[in-house]
Amino acid sequence: MVTAVATLLTYAGYVQDQAHRYTWGFNLLWLTSLPATYGLLRCMLMVDRGVFDDPTELATKDRPFQASILVFGALTVALMVWPFASGRSPMVPDATCAFWERMAALTSLVDRLKPTS
Repeated sequence: MVTAVATLLTYAGYVQDQAHRYTWGFNLLWLTSLPATYGLLRCMLMVDRGVFDDPTELATKDRPFQASILVFGALTVALMVWPFASGRSPMVPDATCAFWERMAALTSLVDRLKPTS
């Protein structure tokens, strides 16, 4: 149970962190949390009730769980492909690009300061 909650919280953090890439009115990546939460809760419930002995058996035999995996995958792929298919940029903000430019300059500076033997 604790692991499932930690998994959902970690995924929620990832979704929130990626908001700059998938925002169109709101962070569209939050839509993927619905089938992920459903699948995880269904897995916990079915294993806890003893309907399935282990999650692997559940994943191969339980149609609603498999449907949640397919919906999650389809939504994720659609959201990753959508910016490119619609002709939009991947929505990376200028601040992120500036950060990586500064990191590259800093790395270059550190490399130049290293003593040569």
